[in-house]
Amino acid sequence: MPVSVEALCKISGTSWATLERAFKNEFQVTPKAYMKLRRLAAVQTELIRQGPTAVISEIANHWGFWHMGSFASDYKKQFGELPSQTLLRL
Repeated sequence: MPVSVEALCKISGTSWATLERAFKNEFQVTPKAYMKLRRLAAVQTELIRQGPTAVISEIANHWGFWHMGSFASDYKKQFGELPSQTLLRL
């Protein structure tokens, strides 16, 4: 399940500003953006693992993506293709 920035702050014992500064220094993105990128990568991995029979919406929902239009747009921005195109390549 996706972890919230608030939960990361509690786990790490840092403030939101400190955590954001550390993520920007280390990964060049905010914690929220970093977590979204990781979740998108997990979706891509699962699509490839399951192959052409994968149900995109089920995998996306499992990783916390509920709005399929936004998810597809974010996925394409990250990987240069839609999730359905990833499946067509397999």
